[in-house]
Amino acid sequence: MGALVTSDMWQAYYGYQVPGDTIWPFSAVGPRPDGSGGPDVVAPGCALSAAPFWLDPTGYVEGEGTSMAVPHVAGMAALLWEAAERAGLPVTASAVREAVLAGSRPLEGYAYVEQGSGAVSATASWEWLARVLASGEGVGPRPRPTPRGLAARRLPAGRMTFAVTGSGHGPAWLELETTAPWLRPEKDQVALTAGLERTVGLTVDTGLEPGLHSARVTADDGLRRLISVPVTLVVPSVLGPETGWTYSGEGELGPARLERHFLRVPPGAARLEVSCGVPVGADDRFAGRVRLHLFRPDGRPAATTDYIGAGAADLSGYVVVAVDDPEEGVWEAVVYSSAALSAFGLERSSYWLEASLGGLVYDLPAGGLDLAVPVAGLAEASGLSPASLGDPASLITRFWLQPGAAWGGRQAAGGDPHPAEAELRLPWTNAGGGLDAQVRGYGLWSEPWPARPETVTVRPGEALTRTLPPLGGERGLLRVTLRSLHLSGVGQDPADLDLYLYRREPDGWHETAASATPGSSTEVIELTDPEAGTYIVFIEGSGTGTDSVTAELASEWLASRGEVEPLEGSLRCAPGETGLMPVRVRLPENEGVYRGAVRVVDRAAGEGGSVGLLPLTVRRGPRGVLLFTAPGALAEGPNLLTFSVRASDWTPVPDFSLELEGRAYMASGGRVTLPLPLGPTAEAGSRLRLTARVVLPGGEAFTWVLHLPVLGPTEWSRALEPGGPAWLEEEGFRPSGLEEARRLAAGLLTGGP
Repeated sequence: MGALVTSDMWQAYYGYQVPGDTIWPFSAVGPRPDGSGGPDVVAPGCALSAAPFWLDPTGYVEGEGTSMAVPHVAGMAALLWEAAERAGLPVTASAVREAVLAGSRPLEGYAYVEQGSGAVSATASWEWLARVLASGEGVGPRPRPTPRGLAARRLPAGRMTFAVTGSGHGPAWLELETTAPWLRPEKDQVALTAGLERTVGLTVDTGLEPGLHSARVTADDGLRRLISVPVTLVVPSVLGPETGWTYSGEGELGPARLERHFLRVPPGAARLEVSCGVPVGADDRFAGRVRLHLFRPDGRPAATTDYIGAGAADLSGYVVVAVDDPEEGVWEAVVYSSAALSAFGLERSSYWLEASLGGLVYDLPAGGLDLAVPVAGLAEASGLSPASLGDPASLITRFWLQPGAAWGGRQAAGGDPHPAEAELRLPWTNAGGGLDAQVRGYGLWSEPWPARPETVTVRPGEALTRTLPPLGGERGLLRVTLRSLHLSGVGQDPADLDLYLYRREPDGWHETAASATPGSSTEVIELTDPEAGTYIVFIEGSGTGTDSVTAELASEWLASRGEVEPLEGSLRCAPGETGLMPVRVRLPENEGVYRGAVRVVDRAAGEGGSVGLLPLTVRRGPRGVLLFTAPGALAEGPNLLTFSVRASDWTPVPDFSLELEGRAYMASGGRVTLPLPLGPTAEAGSRLRLTARVVLPGGEAFTWVLHLPVLGPTEWSRALEPGGPAWLEEEGFRPSGLEEARRLAAGLLTGGP
């Protein structure tokens, strides 16, 4: 349920002149984690109600939000039911629900995932309900779509699918339509009967502009809508080398309107800065009044600012939000235009928005640095070599090693049944100023740090403490961060939060480290090789302010066990310089998921001066999935390449999405088949490099860098002969494993296992 505020409500409740119907900015929107939409409908989100005098001396109180919208809809549903009974119609709960949805009116300027079917209308819903119930058809069972919705947040999708299972009696022809021109069903009709499952394919325009794209796939039987599947695409603006690691935009918004900007942050970025401002108009006044909301990839708020521009005490007209060590993924920056523009003689807000990455930025595929190694057995597949071993600049982001073979294209000297290590070359760009730094490695560990991030609120003059999990005296790095979630303007007087770390001694608690930047409530403590013992975090709010501060408190322990080793311990680079960072990872023998990190420390700032922290994941054993291509090699001209996924026990994985070269595709029947034309420049003996990422329904993702051989006309017949294919020997497979490898390659070339 969403919270609606009409133009008349703005005037009656607040005295603001707001044209059109709007939705409260704090009203929840979709899509949900399963891809389904957000609110089904929106309803009035303001109400006056009687209240006890201890709550309000006037005896009345005004409420705002979805808690006010729900009673409006509940009352309307009760009236619909009562009217149907009085008319002698066979009403049911499902019929009333469908009537509420069918009678709703879409709002201009809002996507489907933000408003659902739109603003409720009792009159329109009654007209629909009376017509359907009087027809004698009634409202029977509806076909069931699986999943309930489709969503792609990181990449534009090329093809999407969903399944629909028939219900009721007898066959029915459903007319398929979509609500947006960028989304097209592959068939206009689908026939369903009870219990029959059909797959519906959708073609998605891959040339969409950055932003939010929301539509629906609907299916009608001529009387009523039986299926409504929301499809949501978020096309982010990429902060990458082609844009100088920056983004800039501008816009105009009416009162109580917002605009959503999506920013793709690569793995390993050291700092994200987002700034927003209001320009000065020809009359030397600010041309708007806006505030900025910044959200992390998982939807958690990162920062909320005060209003800037007209009426703000801060006369600069802009605000800057800085986030250290931002998570990889799609961040969302929301610019909201104040509903009170009319109070400042304004009709619209003009604004600008800029974002940039600072420090050391790694050029890695989506998902970051993720290595997968089996306990025993052959490499995953000869045709799926994840890096060209003859290319010294290759980045190994996910791979399978043959037992006993050292990565690097050379035979192992001994008979070690486990791959011992992997050497990585991490491409980086210095997006900040000149840097003189140390490079350090941490890990590997299998047990997660038991302390989770939490949101805390501290008032002026108050303090709070949190006890950290005990430390055993290992070598490593303890990081404690406190990040303010609200940036206050100069008109407010917030408390200044300071961060302290205490260790328990026989005679009491002793201060071990502190971060107390004047005027800032964002603090970081980094303590190298702390002594064993019990530690507490102490947060203190200065007693001079008048307003409380809400911040996120987090801690993590990075054990230094020598298994992640930077091969060059120093890094000196100029602004804009690029390079490769060599790192050796000693691989664990036992099955499991292990974590580590590569840390860059500014020498001038000392031990607590991290300017980059790149997480590392190593998966050992039969966990995860295997990716197969059919065929396992390509030829000049048109190719059809089929991708399939199997679990570690070779069980086919029916549902997954494949992200390939900047596009996302959903599997149909456990496979994704794509045309892949190769021009005349594709020479026999060369390799085509593709970056593929598989995302499972639960969100777990796996990345490969594929190097597929390009074969000439005569090489296809030789590929299945006992003496070939030749690239198996070239990439370090042990002779004892070649027969099995050839069998596997033959299966790939003829259609996959």
